Amino acid sequence: MPQLLTPHYYSAFRCVGADCPEHCCRGWTIALDKTTYNRYLDHPAPEIGGITRAHVKKVKKSTQHWAEAALDDTGNCRFLDGQGLCNVHKLAGPEMLSTTCTTYPRSEVQFADQIKRSLKLSCPEACRLILFDPNAMQLSAEAYTGRAASQVVTDKLLTLQGAFVELLTRGGASAEQVLFFAGMMVHKAGALDEAALLQFCGQTLALAAEPGPVFGQLPYLPRVHWLALAQLIKPFNTMRTERSQRGSAVIGECVEWLHQLFDGDFDEARVDTLYNSYFTHVKPFFDAHPQLLAHYLFYQVLDDNFPAAQKADHIGRYQLLVADFFMLRTLLTARAALKGGLSEADVVAVFYSYHARRQHNARFRQAVAGLLGNAKLAQDIAMYALLVTPDSPAAGQAGAPQPA
Repeated sequence: MPQLLTPHYYSAFRCVGADCPEHCCRGWTIALDKTTYNRYLDHPAPEIGGITRAHVKKVKKSTQHWAEAALDDTGNCRFLDGQGLCNVHKLAGPEMLSTTCTTYPRSEVQFADQIKRSLKLSCPEACRLILFDPNAMQLSAEAYTGRAASQVVTDKLLTLQGAFVELLTRGGASAEQVLFFAGMMVHKAGALDEAALLQFCGQTLALAAEPGPVFGQLPYLPRVHWLALAQLIKPFNTMRTERSQRGSAVIGECVEWLHQLFDGDFDEARVDTLYNSYFTHVKPFFDAHPQLLAHYLFYQVLDDNFPAAQKADHIGRYQLLVADFFMLRTLLTARAALKGGLSEADVVAVFYSYHARRQHNARFRQAVAGLLGNAKLAQDIAMYALLVTPDSPAAGQAGAPQPA
């Protein structure tokens, strides 16, 4: 019988309503399932039936994604009233809400015979719980009573995921070191049979017990950081000027700062400026909240089944996780430089804003793979290089740079 796993952050979640820094009815596709669409069409209230006829289009992608509601000129759902409340909920009751509106940010993810409950990081309150609740990753298990399709997971994938979880849960390694040793195992998996991979993972975990000597051999390559940022920032460029998307205000400011800093040809002094801000503000914040990055990485196992991927592309999935990690660290550094420091609210703002674009864009994964390939950064050594920061703060100022 399938097992239902529920993390504490899922059980603890409560929508904060008006206290949310950015509501979830703005800046992305509002999908309606077939049943909800037909019920809205037949509703007598013009705020529901009239809006549906005028502004909801059938797309028939699936019964769950049967129609899409066009946003208004400010990027908001047209079913909102003048006070930012949902007319459907207000006039017809919560039972009339679509499946998406009823469940978000909740989700269920299957892995073999496990059904895992989770929340989407694109929700600010979910993000706060996942990153900062010390009990967030505690799991409860019970028998799953719903319907679940049979899902075959290879022994190799079980081995890789189990080793990654062990890296995270036993402590003693930084998030960068965890990702490095996970990469060693992922890159080796394709060349080994199951027995050999199991042995290799055991050897790697033994090395990771004392991570410093091995990880310390990786070079810091500022030019690779420059090239990677120039590529990975591209999916977020529109957020510099487009303010109708969720999270665009926060990410747009960070991306603008980074564009000012990295405009033109490679300049190592400008990379030094970035990492001066990192060591001044971001690294001390991580040190004061040691669970933050570990929770984020463990969340990838719960919500995205890391390192599972379509067509068993474990390396591609690893590259995406490293790219996410690198960009989040860089965006937090930019935010800290702009604000003169870093608070819990700043961290939540960057994480949820990034994932508002990241988790709800089906083409994002393919775009990142293409960008890394174009810059010849998809090799294992380049991925590892993105995890390495300078040994100490660089000379220069941590404040916002002036345009050249």
